[in-house]
Amino acid sequence: MIGKTLAELHEGDHAELTRAVDPADIASFVEAVGDHNPLHSDPAYAATTPFKTPIAPGIFTAGMISAVIGTRLPGPGSIYLSQVLTFLRPVRTGDTTSSERALMVRRPPNFLITTPESLYLMVTAARSRAVLRTVETIIVDEIHSAARDKRGSHLTLTLERLERAAEARPQRIGLSATQRPISLLAGMLCGTAARPLAAPAAAVGGTPPDPRDSCAIVDTGHRRHLDLALE
Repeated sequence: MIGKTLAELHEGDHAELTRAVDPADIASFVEAVGDHNPLHSDPAYAATTPFKTPIAPGIFTAGMISAVIGTRLPGPGSIYLSQVLTFLRPVRTGDTTSSERALMVRRPPNFLITTPESLYLMVTAARSRAVLRTVETIIVDEIHSAARDKRGSHLTLTLERLERAAEARPQRIGLSATQRPISLLAGMLCGTAARPLAAPAAAVGGTPPDPRDSCAIVDTGHRRHLDLALE
């Protein structure tokens, strides 16, 4: 912990706290305060809302301000009497906070786990976009969850912007156990570079783009062997 007395405080002093938004932390917070709004914990319910995925309670992220004051600046023993909040966007599991993005600019990580919304902010800001110039691989996990709504369209646009910001075209990898049809989702992931391979997009009402390059599809799906016995 960092501590300063009032006499040691100066104009321009700065402190920050970096914390990943973890589902277990949100669950503990919800249980502690009794905020059992299903929007915070139930993916099925959240999917029916404009947010589409669970979001953290606003006061959960606001609590980081108290943590900074009490542990960083001024430090231990400090409390504050009031706080005015304006929430500009929801915070989701895996999101990177503004303080975390600022830290990445100074010390770029080898691996970055983030959300489509946070990736959009990083590609948009000039300083963080410069950090992404050396990106080599992009892995989109559970890609089917993003393919069903505008959030997926937004992600596709962000991936195209990221490709243009990178020094070399990054390899895109999509993972899912339930994606169907795979060829259509491959087109979403790879953009205009996708080459339809399996079921044609036209079969599900889509028009495949003119391919610039090839897109490999690995389908390891299988049906379990059943051992049925009648007694």
